[in-house]
Amino acid sequence: MKNTPKVTGFVGGAPGRRPPPISEKEVQAILHQIQEGVRSPKPKVLFEWARRCAFKEDPFTDFHGSVEK
Repeated sequence: MKNTPKVTGFVGGAPGRRPPPISEKEVQAILHQIQEGVRSPKPKVLFEWARRCAFKEDPFTDFHGSVEK
């Protein structure tokens, strides 16, 4: 990863410097999210071509559209 163009800037390291390590608290939070994701069932949502749908949250709340891709 060190030699991959534009990766260190994305991670937060200045050119020629190592990015700062994350804290133990951040590591534990990530591991907890992974474990919860393994335990939690994933909802199965099937979208059909041209099916009408409505957004229920986020910037598109109450926006209606149809499935294209």
